[in-house]
Amino acid sequence: MAAAAALLAVSVVFLVPGVLPQQQQDLPNLCGTKANGRYACPDCSTSAATSIRGAAFEANLLRFRDSLRDMAAANASFLNATFAAAGAGEDAVYGLATCLADAEMSDCAACLAAAAAELPGTRCASRRDMVLWYPQCLVRYDNASFFGAADMSPDRRFLVPNPNNFSDPAALDTARERLNGRMLAAAAESPARVAFGDEQVSANATLHGLAQCTVDLTLEECSRCLAAHMVWLGVCCADMDGARLSGPSCYLRFELMAFAPGTPPTMAPLVEPPPPSAAAPGGSSSGTGGSSSSSRKKARTYILAGALGGAALLLVGACLILTWWRWRKKEKERKQSSSSGGSRRKRMESLLQQQHPRRYSYAQVKRMTGSFAHKLGQGGNGAVYKGRLPDGREVAVKMLKEATQVDGEEFINEVASISRTSHVNVVTLLGFCVEGKSKRGLVYEYMPNGSLERYTAGGDLSWERLLDIAVGIARGLEYLHRGCNAHIVHFDIKPHNILLDAAFRPKISDFGLAKLLPQKESTIAVSIAGARGTVGYIAPEVFSRQAGAVTSKSDVYSYGMMVLEMVGARRSGIVVDGSGSTGASSSYFPECLYQDLDGFCASSACSGPEEEEVVRKMVVVGLWCIRMSPSDRPSISRVLEMLEKMTVAELQLPPEAQAAAAAGSSLTD
Repeated sequence: MAAAAALLAVSVVFLVPGVLPQQQQDLPNLCGTKANGRYACPDCSTSAATSIRGAAFEANLLRFRDSLRDMAAANASFLNATFAAAGAGEDAVYGLATCLADAEMSDCAACLAAAAAELPGTRCASRRDMVLWYPQCLVRYDNASFFGAADMSPDRRFLVPNPNNFSDPAALDTARERLNGRMLAAAAESPARVAFGDEQVSANATLHGLAQCTVDLTLEECSRCLAAHMVWLGVCCADMDGARLSGPSCYLRFELMAFAPGTPPTMAPLVEPPPPSAAAPGGSSSGTGGSSSSSRKKARTYILAGALGGAALLLVGACLILTWWRWRKKEKERKQSSSSGGSRRKRMESLLQQQHPRRYSYAQVKRMTGSFAHKLGQGGNGAVYKGRLPDGREVAVKMLKEATQVDGEEFINEVASISRTSHVNVVTLLGFCVEGKSKRGLVYEYMPNGSLERYTAGGDLSWERLLDIAVGIARGLEYLHRGCNAHIVHFDIKPHNILLDAAFRPKISDFGLAKLLPQKESTIAVSIAGARGTVGYIAPEVFSRQAGAVTSKSDVYSYGMMVLEMVGARRSGIVVDGSGSTGASSSYFPECLYQDLDGFCASSACSGPEEEEVVRKMVVVGLWCIRMSPSDRPSISRVLEMLEKMTVAELQLPPEAQAAAAAGSSLTD
């Protein structure tokens, strides 16, 4: 299918040179601009045959208007339907409405409502067909069906050019051609008929693009429409920083300024055009059974002409296929990611069907952080800086290391997966930055109390507060494992990645970043050097396949290690000898806890029996979580039940802890 789309694009470029605009002003320019920045550009038929509208047509048009209002209220993003309840067939209204893929759903809904207000008499009052463009949507109706067929009329286009000229037009044109080739094939094959893409122009400039067709078009019709748009934009706007070109059937945009994907048209059943009628048979031959010399000469002439014509067509087809093959080969060599183009487009489709955080340029990130002046911390995969958005909100900006970079489209796809999370105990992703091959950033909400790491060593937080924090972290993990669409395994649960808001509510950060880090092999991890996470918190199965399968239970192990650290066992080095006195030792602390849990709880600076129960509960839950076999560990939902619904008396030690405690008791007898 990709070959068909690319081949068709090449053929369109060669077959439609006669309709190219000679001057930029040949294309319609911005029209109907209003003070609030919204604009509407109507295109009305000038045919006298379509200028008579009767009561039946008006009634059907009102039904289309009502459907637009319903569409806006339901946050739907694509509609094509026939309204023919009143009157005969010639009074039917064929209506189509679509959101543009760079518009947010709320903006598109407002756009559709505004378009409904234009009907039936404000625009094109006496006409039976109209195309109405807005920055966020397109609305069209006609009294003849246009579904499934691309309308590429040169006089039915709406151009919004960027007046700024780029300093290197040749480099910009080369980048646009490469980007166009990828977007055309991706959009034509996408069920939503939408594709976004990026292409490096220079060290400091990246071209961002969007290609979109109405959902009712077939692959071939979408390819034809976009290919024609790409040719026209290449003629009118070759040296411009950006431009938008809308037609009745497709939309093309390119900008040097990054723009975020909005809400693409939802997939609707494709309206296929009727198949062409069978060709009439050639004229029957006349004459007698005996063939004359003249008829034989004519037959030879026809055969020769047919052979030459067929050979010419084969030659042209071979040239086109060779051109496409060379282009495809260069594209494969250029791509750094090992992912195939098909899977890349599927992930991009998943991205486009979701709500998205805002995309920022690197210059915007630099401004919001004051040129990265206030560094909050440094992690294994990048540094975190404090920043401020234009609306005054404080943010934390994580800039990923160059060593952790992945392909730009892959990065955006994974960011889309992360951005679909929403939970009180999970940090909110507000935006992202992807520019060139080295600039990758994530913009999070700012947490004024920093990370839990600041509080694990000291006694600044009460035992009740620590228990609340442990419960909140477990709730956030349960959401990541089971509650969100992506089912994210964190792989790096530790105090450094638990942030505290102004009310000391815990929020899990850095979730999903494991997907953004390149792996040398397809397995999760096979060695300490290749393992995700932090040594000391990583589950055994992440180091070795022999320990079991890597699942969400790997996060449970890390959670247990962190809870034990929260109660002070890990940092203080507290151990218990046979007499029950405490001291310092290099022994692995779970074994010490196994041997004398009572002695440890008694030595944890508890002010009373209630706090001692909190310590005991956290220690017992932590011991269950760090069991060696993943199948022996509780799920995070079970952990929550143990922390919230079970008393200390109801909690039992894991079997190995019971055995160790019995062994320790026998030594003291």
